[in-house]
Amino acid sequence: MQTTSIVLEQTTRTELRNLIRSSVAEALESLRAESKTSPTKQKLTRQQLKDEFHISFPTILKLEKKGVLKSYRIGRRVLFDHNEVEATLQERRFTNG
Repeated sequence: MQTTSIVLEQTTRTELRNLIRSSVAEALESLRAESKTSPTKQKLTRQQLKDEFHISFPTILKLEKKGVLKSYRIGRRVLFDHNEVEATLQERRFTNG
């Protein structure tokens, strides 16, 4: 990370505000880029699971009931780990196909 010195005595309020905004924008952009490239421990709802993996609701419920897809209950919500679902589906596709 690059560090620079800022002398506040010679900086106007507007200049300081702009410096802070640009620094925050750079940091957020680097986080967005990092999150796109690195695998995450993302949790998916049933709807997101359906949309991303093209699985019907009845199939999701059936696989969940059989224990093929591990679900996590948080309050009333049912979530699935993205990496676990992906690994399970890859395994089933290769062994059944």
